[in-house]
Amino acid sequence: MWTGLSAKRRRTESGNRGARPGDQSLEHSPRSRIALMRPLRSLPLPPGEKRIRTLVVDDSEDYTRYLCAFLDSLSIVDVIAKGRSGREALVLAHEWVPDLVLMDVRMPEMTGLEAAAQLARELSGIIVILMTAFEAAGIWRASQESGAFAFVMKENLTHDLPRLLELAASEKGWNKPTKNCA
Repeated sequence: MWTGLSAKRRRTESGNRGARPGDQSLEHSPRSRIALMRPLRSLPLPPGEKRIRTLVVDDSEDYTRYLCAFLDSLSIVDVIAKGRSGREALVLAHEWVPDLVLMDVRMPEMTGLEAAAQLARELSGIIVILMTAFEAAGIWRASQESGAFAFVMKENLTHDLPRLLELAASEKGWNKPTKNCA
């Protein structure tokens, strides 16, 4: 399943961008949004559920810090490693074998598209969600062809990621009860 979330479509459907929670998180100080969500981290998970082991890859140190702070607010996500290029994503994914890779499309050495395609071949059980701040012709199709699970604009990530995690969990069977062999 591939999910591409169009920022233009969402703006048209929602009418007033400021009315949706999460949209203002990158337009205003990220600290205000994160401070409101931080208490969610303390909520315990329901019995039998595990945290989604996540690798974050982005060449912007500031955005990585912001994204990790947002992910820290989600009770079901654990950031286990961070990288700054597609090459680092491959090395870290092989080392840590995360459930999820959140990766920027434009990075030095190797793009997120190239890294996603290689991860799809080498570690097919990993969910890759590509993200970018730039809308470019063909990027949606290239993301789909790379084997990524989803593509999302960075400006919408805090709004769209929880839904994408639900879709990924449904597809991969994360947090489904296991049968007791006893």
